[in-house]
Amino acid sequence: MSIITLKIDKLKKSDNNRVLVFIFLFSFFQISFLFAQSNDKNIKNEINDSLNIITSFRINFEAFPEQKKIFDLYKNYLYSNPVENDKNNPYWNSEEKEKYDAFDLSVPSIYKSSDFLNNLNDLKKYIDIYILSIDKIKDDLYSINVQYQFKGGLSSSSSIWCIQNINAIKENGEWKLQNKTILFIILKIGRFLKLNI
Repeated sequence: MSIITLKIDKLKKSDNNRVLVFIFLFSFFQISFLFAQSNDKNIKNEINDSLNIITSFRINFEAFPEQKKIFDLYKNYLYSNPVENDKNNPYWNSEEKEKYDAFDLSVPSIYKSSDFLNNLNDLKKYIDIYILSIDKIKDDLYSINVQYQFKGGLSSSSSIWCIQNINAIKENGEWKLQNKTILFIILKIGRFLKLNI
């Protein structure tokens, strides 16, 4: 009988050890899971606090490093909240800032033509931004084409809010944004027709 009691005691001890190991492992993984969830929430908050900017296959930062500089310029401009920062934005060219009171001529069409899209926070909340192209026109002139689309993908023709066409020009060795003008259209046609303009 004492041998059986001894074996039962050993089993109880080993069962206790197994239970302790199980509790330890369970606790360890639960804590890890909780930390992972809290980190995941932080990541989600960061994502919700940022613009969703997607580049098309036509944009290749490795092959064309200047495209990356222009992409960063455009992204920084969007984050500067163009609606509220429309008097002296550092990402816009100085000639148009002097010429026009509200120098980005696309702001009224993109932001101020609706009840729901009025500032940077609304842009983050409702719109996905697709950079369709960043094309070199001349060494100091690039064309940027951007599609503003409601979040959720292309579900209908009304999913696209607008397409913005804007330029990037060199000013004192730095890239600055510029409105599309008739001169740009002439340059683009000239390039297409292989004229030396």
